[in-house]
Amino acid sequence: MIRDALEQIASLQERIGVVSLERFVLRNGREFKPMAYKGRRMKPKHCFANATQLMWRRGLTYVEGFASRPSIGFPLQHAWAIDAAGNVVDPTWERPAECSYFGVAFTPEQVNATALRTECYGVLTDGFRLNVELMGEMDPDFLTERDLAKRPAPRLGIRA
Repeated sequence: MIRDALEQIASLQERIGVVSLERFVLRNGREFKPMAYKGRRMKPKHCFANATQLMWRRGLTYVEGFASRPSIGFPLQHAWAIDAAGNVVDPTWERPAECSYFGVAFTPEQVNATALRTECYGVLTDGFRLNVELMGEMDPDFLTERDLAKRPAPRLGIRA
């Protein structure tokens, strides 16, 4: 279901000629198995910082992409961590076992380098601009010269 929603959004963005974050995530990411979170909840609406903290403190893998809650019904840009088995560890959202997750896993080096360069949490976007440099490094066939000249789809502040 989350894949279908991302596909619809990406198709619409491509029709109007913008670089689609959703398409990048679909090409380079995967669906992750949700699990109940067994720990202290971290700060709401700070998923990028929370997932980064889990990476640093617990050695988990940082993942960024989109997630959907049953109460919302459409994907929101979101970040979480995964354990060694690839299970979601989401300290931000309530009842993560009921949610759907689709995203791209990043190395600590990618997360740290982006944070140092942008001075904010989040790898694929800083909330205003897409990280087209990293996207091009990870998937050289994703962006063309024409794409690099396009204005990326605006991120409208819909970050979980």
